[in-house]
Amino acid sequence: MLEWGYQTRTYALAMGVFEGIVPREGPPQVEDDAGDDARQMFAVIRDRVGGVAWPSARELTYRDLLYEQNLRRMAETLRAAGGRLAFLTLGQNLSDWAPAASSHREDLTEDERERFDAHHRAGARLAATADGCEPALAEWERALAIDAEHALLHYDMARCWHRLGRIDEARAGYRRASDLDRVPHGAPSSYNALLRDLAREYGAVLVDVAALLERASGERLVGDDLFDDFAHPNLRAHQLIGKAVFEALREADIPVPRARFGSGVPDLPDPEALLASESLLATQRLESRLFLCLVAKRDYCEADARALAQREPGSAVARQVLAAIRDRS
Repeated sequence: MLEWGYQTRTYALAMGVFEGIVPREGPPQVEDDAGDDARQMFAVIRDRVGGVAWPSARELTYRDLLYEQNLRRMAETLRAAGGRLAFLTLGQNLSDWAPAASSHREDLTEDERERFDAHHRAGARLAATADGCEPALAEWERALAIDAEHALLHYDMARCWHRLGRIDEARAGYRRASDLDRVPHGAPSSYNALLRDLAREYGAVLVDVAALLERASGERLVGDDLFDDFAHPNLRAHQLIGKAVFEALREADIPVPRARFGSGVPDLPDPEALLASESLLATQRLESRLFLCLVAKRDYCEADARALAQREPGSAVARQVLAAIRDRS
């Protein structure tokens, strides 16, 4: 999980790229054009994981207002220019990425914190055994009664519900863990509700990507089966999204009457076969996955690093990941 990753030398290596550029003292100064500057992102992530600069409830409310305002401005601008509108909901890796940082409710006492931690740790020990999920959930329910705002607790419970085949509870648990994450891997669930509402309000095309990926994932509940990391869809997911967009536009007669679209999307190549035949595409996928290995422990890190080093002997990211794995062993 990212909480582990940010405390290791791998994160230091990743941050070393930006050392001397992003100040370590004080909160990051985010400028108007910070969206074009990845260094700002790393500064904010570092401080939030460390508990230095978590946004307040007021700031989160302001964030949500700005998001809606920006969507409305884009919609009005496009409509004024004679364009047709389409809204796509947001998907993310829910089941295979734990929250990056968790916090307790503000009024938690020290005694409550100790009891919460004891139940949380006891549950984790039980869950690590083959048949330990039921007793683990009992321990975690006791922790939940003390503090229901801890993101990782909700994720841990969702993982056990998932193992037990309690799919609806697992789905809700993963979603709640994401919404409580102090360094979010994806958008709040309220954003998808807003996107659906705006599509109705503006009479726009809606491509419900989140629902599409849920259906495609089935009981995997949207995880590494459809994402290369926490938020970037893999090749298979991109194919599914592209097909859904095509079909939605055809149904809406955009940009031509649907009869001129033909029979629809042709059969798409198998993603793994495509990766095997396209060397550059495969290399870029490895680089993307390995970048996250600099800040998070993933099962595939060593195999991917060795594969990339074989493809690109001078790859800095492969070298750094392999060095970090040696340091930990």
